[in-house]
Parts: sequence; structure tokens; C-alpha cells
Amino acid sequence: MIREKEIKVPAVKGKTLRITPSYLKSSERVTRFAPIGLCEENGKLVAAEGTEDVGTMSATALSLNAVRGELLWRTDETTFYRHSDGMILGIGFTADDVLSYSDPSGVLATLFVGAEKTMLIRGIAVKDLTPAVGTGSCAAIHHERIFVGKGNTLTYSAPLDPENGESSRAGSIDLPVTGGEIVALLSFGERLYVFRSRELLRLRADANDLNFSFERVHLSYGGLRKGTLRPCGREFVFAAARHLVVGDGSTFRYLPFSRFGITFPDDAQTGQSDGKYYALVTTEGGQRRIFIYDPAGDTYHFLDVDADLLSGAGEGIYFRHGTRLCRLTPKNLSEGKPCGSLEGELGMSDDGGKERRIDAVSVTGRGNFRLTLETDKGRSELSLAAGRRARLAHVLRGNFLQFTLQAEDPACEIAALELYFREETP
Repeated sequence: MIREKEIKVPAVKGKTLRITPSYLKSSERVTRFAPIGLCEENGKLVAAEGTEDVGTMSATALSLNAVRGELLWRTDETTFYRHSDGMILGIGFTADDVLSYSDPSGVLATLFVGAEKTMLIRGIAVKDLTPAVGTGSCAAIHHERIFVGKGNTLTYSAPLDPENGESSRAGSIDLPVTGGEIVALLSFGERLYVFRSRELLRLRADANDLNFSFERVHLSYGGLRKGTLRPCGREFVFAAARHLVVGDGSTFRYLPFSRFGITFPDDAQTGQSDGKYYALVTTEGGQRRIFIYDPAGDTYHFLDVDADLLSGAGEGIYFRHGTRLCRLTPKNLSEGKPCGSLEGELGMSDDGGKERRIDAVSVTGRGNFRLTLETDKGRSELSLAAGRRARLAHVLRGNFLQFTLQAEDPACEIAALELYFREETP
């Protein structure tokens, strides 16, 4: 007698994972994501900044300073080249800080501050400001005064008359040694922020000398990396030991470098423009890229640009590429060329820890794309157009997924990447 054996066939059900920019930022499943050449705009990823060539630049230049309408680069320890007129500025000492401002007559002046001397250059006129404001390692212009920090001492000029070393309205403030040396100064809003090695102070420094007053800011940041402090719209941003610090002077956010998959080199190169923070960073994969963070929207993206010097102070971001001086443009307009990609890593097991199987994908948005999917058990590549569901050549199984979605031209938009799963149920 032959007995019939009942064979149970698992039922198959489908699920869709919709990967949007907001999902990438909020989901605990996502371990890393990096928009490269793409930025978030109205909930979509679109073409980010482009580049343009604006001239030649020495391959041996040591640093680049874009300061309020003036572009300078250091040719050696004591000499700068001024791009606007090709003038060589031999200042004769090592400048630790460089900034520009409009003097009371409206003429642009550039201030060089160092441990040996402080010098002001206006056009071709040079003036030693050491008698007026002393020497130091950092400086700021605040309420018509020049402030210079050196050790524990903050020196300030007379208001509207920074070159007058004899004015009774100039002076200095010796700070308690417990806060450490002054490492950076920032004029932000109505206050001057004094960054010290162990504390942050906020100074009220009105034109009336009698109203000077300090307030300690409650901020635990473990020190500030030199060259990383930038005002960005309603907040300022700087790099500490292991994280970015973003705040308005009263409240702060601490963003670990691991969130972005980056590290800052010791010779930090940063800038700010249009409320965004720009920095040359090294990714976890070892690539050197331009990192852009927008404090207003708490969004970030990268540019895969071969740059080794970078600077910008509100009037554009400049960088060196080989022997070329380049500038970022608002949008990448290189028609017909791949403009960027979205890279991501996420766990794709179900809530019970079982692996999932991807059998199809689609992109909500616009344009043509190239997609690479790789799990712990396989890999798949395919081309697809937005709005069309595409089946994989073979079902891709796994618990962990890495993907790269390459946009084929600057007109592309990505609102979401959809992954279609098959799951077996008893």
C-alpha cells in the first residue's frame, strides 16, 4: 500500500523597502550612507555643486585664504600672493591668522597676525599694528574693533580707530589661567566668542568700553581643531577631537565623525558659503573628498574632487587642483556625464533575524541610473530608468546590503530607491 505524503510548500509574500533621504537619516538599520555629488533638496537628491577653473595656482603654495573679497595664498612661511592684482606680499614673519575687513573709509584691508608682529595691508600701503593691538595667534573684527588673542590675554583696539595705538579706548584683558590659552576668536551675532583650550567664553563688547563683560558658555568639546571654526548662517560649526560641534552660542549639537564616516586631517582646510560648512576630509575608505554640511537642514553630502587646499569665507569656495585654481559652482551642469552617486549600507534581515531575498528594484525620481547591490551572499548590477521596476538577473539573498546608485547625468533626481523582497512564510 502506497501512502501519499503531504508536501508543504511555503507561501511567498512580498515586501517593499522604500529608501528615501529621510529614511537614510532616521532608520536604525542604516549603518552608513554617503551622497556623493548629490545633495538633498525638497526631499529629493539632486545634482550638487559643480566646479569651474578660474586660473593658475602654484603647486608649491602652502595654504589658501579666501577672506572677504580677497584671495591669498602663502608661497612660503613669510610671503603671500594676492590673486586680485598679482602682488607679492612679503610680510617678513609667519602669520597664524589672516582676515580682511572694510576700514572706516570703506576700503578693504587685510590683517596678518603672528607671534612676532601684526601687520595691516591696504592696497600697497603697509602698516605695523603691533603697537596698537600687539601680537598673537588669532584675531577677529567685532563692533568696529580688532581683537587679538595671545596666551591668556585678549588685546583690543579703539573702536573705529584700530590703527591708533595711543588711544585710551584700546586695551587688554588678562583672563584666568585656568581656562587655558586662547586658540580662536569668532564674532557671531552681538557677541565675541573666545575659544580657549579648556573653556568657551562669550564677550559682550559694545563700543562703550565700560560695558565689557564675560559669560562662560557651558560646552564640553575637548578642544577645537585649528582652522575648522566657521560661522554658518544662524549657527557656527567647528571640529573637535571626534565630532563636529554645531551651535548658536547657547545650545549645541554634537555630531560624531562616525555618523559621516570621516576624519579631519591635522592640516584642516575648511570654508563657509551660503550658510554651509565645507571641509577637506578623509573618508573611512581612505578617499580625500570635500565634505559639505548644512546646519539649517542637518544634511550632508560629498564632492569627489581632487583638491589639496580649500578655503572660503562667504563669497564662494575655492580649491587647488594640481596647478589650477578652481571654484565651486551652485550646480553641476556637465550634461551627459555621470554627476554623482548614493552609497549606503544597511541591515536587511526581517524583525526575526531571517535573511531576505531581493528580486526587483525601482527608482522614484527622474533619469537613468546604474545600480550595484552586494550582500553577504552575492552581488548584482543593472541599469534602470526612473519609474520602471527592474528584475534582478537572480534573486539576491542576505542579511546585510551595500548599494551604489549612480546617476547618469545632472538632470537626475532620486526621491526613493525601492527594494522588493520575497519572504517565505510557513
